[in-house]
Amino acid sequence: MLAVLLRWHVRVIESVRGLMLMMLPTTLPPLERDLLLSAALVSLALFGAFVSCAGVKTVDVSTPKVFMGLNVGAMLLYWFSAMTMKSVGSAALKMEKEVRRQFNTIPGLMEGLAKPDYTTCENLN
Repeated sequence: MLAVLLRWHVRVIESVRGLMLMMLPTTLPPLERDLLLSAALVSLALFGAFVSCAGVKTVDVSTPKVFMGLNVGAMLLYWFSAMTMKSVGSAALKMEKEVRRQFNTIPGLMEGLAKPDYTTCENLN
């Protein structure tokens, strides 16, 4: 049941995403535009799936519990995205430091005469 609902939500989201891409201003870079739409549509899909599976008939946003639940639920997506971006950034920084270290310590690496230490870079990931 949940898989059928999620497939339906994905189809709806893709069609809405196409319409929203046409309506967004072209001043935004394409990557930012896609990230903005993806985050908004994923939060909408998660809320729609929750409402469908939980059997909620009406959502009264004026009650404090529902309002806070919507806010916290909407923030969770951005929090997880921020944690993921932070971890990817720190891994990339470690990789950059290791590559710089190898270029500085292994003689002949810049000229292509020596081989880099691939295992150290692979172990960072």
